[in-house]
Amino acid sequence: MVKILAIDDNGENLVIIKTLLSVLFPDAKIYTASSGNEGVALAKVENPDVILLDLNMPEMDGFETCKIIKDDQTLQRIPVIVLTALKTDSASRIKALNSGAETFLTKPIDESELKAQITSMLRIR
Repeated sequence: MVKILAIDDNGENLVIIKTLLSVLFPDAKIYTASSGNEGVALAKVENPDVILLDLNMPEMDGFETCKIIKDDQTLQRIPVIVLTALKTDSASRIKALNSGAETFLTKPIDESELKAQITSMLRIR
């Protein structure tokens, strides 16, 4: 069974993402976390196949969250797909990739692109 973890501080976004993922990947187990710290802790317990990560979060932003995931030997092989609506400029994209993210998507989410990216990450993993 495929396991996908979505990390976003906005509860409405998490509901939308979880609903969308349930349609795109009906056999997948979808986990959600509302902060970077919660997401890292949940990833350590559930070992997801892919992580979807928002960048703009309080306490610990997505860049730092991604770096923590990629610096952890038990998590570093999990592909991270950054999803963001606010930090879409080139500098933010490069910073996300340099933090360890495998790819970068903007919100609003294009369903077919999200499905293709997740499928690609699952093949790589």
